Amino acid sequence: MKQTLYSKKDKIILKSNVHKSVINALIISGTILVYINLKINTEYGIPIEISISSLKHIIEENSDVKTIFVNNQTYFEICSNFEKIIIIKHKNNMSIMVNEAHGTYFILGKICQNIQ
Repeated sequence: MKQTLYSKKDKIILKSNVHKSVINALIISGTILVYINLKINTEYGIPIEISISSLKHIIEENSDVKTIFVNNQTYFEICSNFEKIIIIKHKNNMSIMVNEAHGTYFILGKICQNIQ
């Protein structure tokens, strides 16, 4: 997948809290990482979803970005506004990589609710 979405020295936008294996793989591949700093939920002390205004601002400052990398759902079961991110992606002719490794929690949550 990597070779079809970006090449060496291409810029990729990713959240500052992605798994270190993602960061390491992207660094080894030669891409340039552009981080979105996430706001923190003060009640729980956890990062929240991607701010659409922050994403737009980063794209304005880095018009040569090729790809957006999104964890959809995070380790804390928080989802970003995926529909708006896709609209931004299309508007800027970018590709998107989505890590949905934690999406199984959605199903697990439904199963657990049915058990109770």
